[in-house]
Amino acid sequence: MSSQKIQQPCMWCQTIVCVETKNWQRSFVYPKYQCRKCAAQLKNKRHWTERACRKILRNEPLSWTEYLLYNPCTKNVKVQINCTICSKASSANSKKLSNRKHIKTEVCNTCILKATTNTALWKETNSQAQLLIQSTPEQKAKNAKGVADFWATHPEVKERVRQKLIQKMQDPVYKKKWLDSIKDNQPHALSGKFLFRERQWIHYGSSYELCFLVWAEGNLDIQHIRRCDFFIEYTYDKVRHYNPDYIVVWQNSTKSLVEIKSVKWKHYDEAKVLAKNKAAKQFIVNHDIQDFLFITENHPWADAIHFRRTARIKSLVRSLHRQNKITLSNTKQRDKYIGKT
Repeated sequence: MSSQKIQQPCMWCQTIVCVETKNWQRSFVYPKYQCRKCAAQLKNKRHWTERACRKILRNEPLSWTEYLLYNPCTKNVKVQINCTICSKASSANSKKLSNRKHIKTEVCNTCILKATTNTALWKETNSQAQLLIQSTPEQKAKNAKGVADFWATHPEVKERVRQKLIQKMQDPVYKKKWLDSIKDNQPHALSGKFLFRERQWIHYGSSYELCFLVWAEGNLDIQHIRRCDFFIEYTYDKVRHYNPDYIVVWQNSTKSLVEIKSVKWKHYDEAKVLAKNKAAKQFIVNHDIQDFLFITENHPWADAIHFRRTARIKSLVRSLHRQNKITLSNTKQRDKYIGKT
């Protein structure tokens, strides 16, 4: 058909405009036409129903059903929402709705945060992000400074917490639960449980302790070994408490209190260690324990125990893991010593 000037009312706004037929945009059923202004507003919406198009032109919100039906084309369009959580009616921008990653249901802007933070995907993503941020040296230093500043400015709170903890430690159930929690909360140290002579699982908190347990399992002079479940009070600048490592029962029924430490450890404080050892020797006198053993790389048993560090400990951990002899405390340690599965 040759181009000619005609006068036709727009099917939407009924405005009569005289234009050439080649500049008109056909829509829906011939011979209905739409003017340029309406055509620009309804761009990419030729497959929409007439009712939905009229809503766009009148700046009325779409229903949730219409939004789902025409989602790829609904940019910057109001959408009517009847929230499935609070049951309140509200409107939202379609562009913001399409940007939602975790929630694709009919939820208002007020409830979206609560709904999003309850999804398993968001929890996993947020957990990984928090671990990444909290593991940076800057954030660790900031956290440590904040804690130190708080205790320095609130000594009464610190003393109240200390007294409350001492009181609660009288309960054996709470004491065991607390000890297990602090032992397993070591993301950067090798820690877990070792199956001793196929009878009992014993906690270890370092590579040296694991090496000691492996050595003790093959030592026929040792009848039994268990993790210490008590604290020893000692004085170093102030009154402190520490948890020794193991109680060893020998074949002749004598007992030894064992503390394992590496003198190569970057936080090794000889004065503090001496204070601990002095308190431990006083402790065993009144608790039916015949000997105190402080085992380091310089101890006569060190060669037999064969303490391992860094790369050497990995081969031991992998070997014990294949035999189902040990468990590791967390995923980071499994990835580091065994490899990602």
